[in-house]
Amino acid sequence: MMDTIAEYGPGLGVAPLCRALDVPRATLYRVWHREQNPAPSRPRPKPARALSDDERQEVLDVLHE
Repeated sequence: MMDTIAEYGPGLGVAPLCRALDVPRATLYRVWHREQNPAPSRPRPKPARALSDDERQEVLDVLHE
């Protein structure tokens, strides 16, 4: 649907196409912005109360018994 608007929008107008396809223009622009400027992925920090690797493995071993 967004491809249709991108293809025919310059000739027919974005607003009429969005109304015809029942797509809010804000959604269209948000999707276009996200495609042009993807957010950099950052590794999540390990929580202070997280199990250590040995503790986690021990829990998994018990669950798999």
